[in-house]
Amino acid sequence: STCEGRYCRRHYPRDDDMAFAYMQVGAFGNMSQAFELGQMVSSMSLGLIPQGHVSGAFTLEAMPGSKDGSLWKRTCYWGQGNCAFMEFGSYDLTKIVDEHGEPVQPHYDE
Repeated sequence: STCEGRYCRRHYPRDDDMAFAYMQVGAFGNMSQAFELGQMVSSMSLGLIPQGHVSGAFTLEAMPGSKDGSLWKRTCYWGQGNCAFMEFGSYDLTKIVDEHGEPVQPHYDE
């Protein structure tokens, strides 16, 4: 398998550069600098979890069988130290409207 950063992509080949992206977060509205997702856990724990103990990696990935970018997986991986290895909080996304506001079938009617 190919490993990049803290998250190892096992299921999504790199055939299409637009089929995979890491998602970044701007802390407290500051979009000028990417914020390590694990630091958010430390910040929200009111000091109970020290900085650097939790890591996180969020991605947006085209799902196998997706046609015209209609099916995506939003992954949430968490871990300890520098390795985000445990998937928790991930979900699937389905495009129901195209760039012109027109319904995407059959997903729109479902």
